[in-house]
Amino acid sequence: MKEKVHKLLALARDRQGTPEGETFENKAFELMAKYGVSAAALAAEGASAHGAGAHAGSSQIKRHKQEFNGAYSDMQFALFNGLSAALHCCTLRFKVRGSVRVEEAIMFGRPHHVDRVIMLHGLLVSHMLAGAYDASLPARVVGISVQTQRRSWMTGFVASVCERLADIERAHAVEYSTENTAGTLVLQSDEKLAMAAAAAEFPHAHSSRMGRRRLDPNSFASGAATGETMDLGQTRVSHRRALTSR
Repeated sequence: MKEKVHKLLALARDRQGTPEGETFENKAFELMAKYGVSAAALAAEGASAHGAGAHAGSSQIKRHKQEFNGAYSDMQFALFNGLSAALHCCTLRFKVRGSVRVEEAIMFGRPHHVDRVIMLHGLLVSHMLAGAYDASLPARVVGISVQTQRRSWMTGFVASVCERLADIERAHAVEYSTENTAGTLVLQSDEKLAMAAAAAEFPHAHSSRMGRRRLDPNSFASGAATGETMDLGQTRVSHRRALTSR
């Protein structure tokens, strides 16, 4: 199932902006929505059957290494990290010393959450980069560097997309419920187990932030507006019927 979704998303990216691309994208999200919830239920039931202890849960945590290539690798990571947080995973960043460039990230989480992060990032990152490039204007026209415009646009896009995804997860939390545990508690447990797995492998990791940059409010707002239109698999941008998990 996962391989089929990956193939559909790849076809959607190759045909982006065409009716065929939209068809592939819609089909991929239908399968992803069904897979995500059914896998969540199975994982939660498995944890309940084997006990909710940290040792039992940690054996069901997946580790994924994500590499970042090309321009704006820090913004590619920002999107990846935001999706990871919204989907109850824990991600560590590995950047080039003295640079904003991010080489890779390592994510920990329940397999069904990790798979959704990978799928969504693979689709959304191309929209983010293309949108930022298309929206930027010559610096001589607006008095703001093209790089600042693009980073501001992507920052708005990431903030909007990840906030929406977190809202969707909260709205659908009940679908993760087990016989004995409310869905909200299941998701909180998933996040704690992901953080514990990350801490166990990287006990000396510490929180850090990229340096402060100038933000262009207009570009940020434009990116956020585009983020509002992105299909995240649960709701349809064009107000077609909402996807339901069966």
